[in-house]
Amino acid sequence: MSKFLKRTAPAVIAAGVLVVGLVTPSLADGESTPDASATSAPSASSNPTSGDVRSATPTPDSNPDAEAVAKLSDASIAMLSSNEVEHWSASQTAALSPDQLAALTPEALAALSPEALAGLSPAALAAMPAAGFSALGTDDIAKLTPEQLAALPAGLADLFTAAQAGTLTADQVAALTPDAIAALSPDAVEALGLATFAAMTPDQLAALSPSALAALTDLQAEQLTPDQVVNLSVTDVAALTPEFIAALSADALAALDPAALAGLTPDQLAALTAGDVKALTADQVANLTSDALSSLSGSQVKAMSLTQVQSIDPTAITGLAPATVAAIPAKELKKLSNSQLDALTAEQVKALTKAQKKSLSNSQKALLTN
Repeated sequence: MSKFLKRTAPAVIAAGVLVVGLVTPSLADGESTPDASATSAPSASSNPTSGDVRSATPTPDSNPDAEAVAKLSDASIAMLSSNEVEHWSASQTAALSPDQLAALTPEALAALSPEALAGLSPAALAAMPAAGFSALGTDDIAKLTPEQLAALPAGLADLFTAAQAGTLTADQVAALTPDAIAALSPDAVEALGLATFAAMTPDQLAALSPSALAALTDLQAEQLTPDQVVNLSVTDVAALTPEFIAALSADALAALDPAALAGLTPDQLAALTAGDVKALTADQVANLTSDALSSLSGSQVKAMSLTQVQSIDPTAITGLAPATVAAIPAKELKKLSNSQLDALTAEQVKALTKAQKKSLSNSQKALLTN
């Protein structure tokens, strides 16, 4: 044994590192072997060497309490797996800062329960990465609070899918800012439930993009009250489909900004019933363009009051079809302004009935020949 020890240096493997000891001194015959503890290599844990293999960031506790969550570094947060966060509670997610939330992987975000997502602060939700928001399920969206959605930026609102938007409640939609509403895709807006759509404020409705307005259905139009449509602009009205315009109640039509009626298209005006046309105010009629009036039918013009007919702009009256001019009751035609009569085209004058011509004074007839 002593000869062997003289020739061999003991080797100790600790923590994956080969530590080479000093050559053991020669032992005389009869001497006892030194205590092993005196010659053993130091442990890797008590005296780590440069060869230790360690993670720069320790793996976080998979189920920390709220106080511990708040202390986790962004790097630690980024290391969390789906399995580690799937059982987190609302109190744990409530402790997440916006920067921490942004550090979670899309997979980890998708693993959070709806209840846990509902615990996020509004600021944290607003910091959610786009990939994480897109990964949210319909159950997740349904649990988001109005306070959270009130902070939702346009950059996330435009990611709403039709399925996600379809789960939104009236209170949730009412909490969205006009900027967030403006970012909604046509598919998302069309998917809104009828009661949810009916909860929109005037500013929200007016904030919808032209493409979103064009996607609205006649059933959605039926939900709107006069107060909700007052902020629609010329561009907004022009974007609406004829079916949507026709589905608005007479009161809602009459509540439209008169200036917005300048955006009414021929197809939209043609879609209105005689009763709808009769409900228009004089100021609204005064803003109808010659292009729009080209589609006004005889039955529609017959339903108009004298005040409405007298409100037609002289520069727009030329757009009326000759047959429509011929349908104006004689008692109303004779009360048109000189400017209106003078503006009638040769084709329109030619279409006048005998009863209409007879109702006119000589001075009025003279205007028709100019």
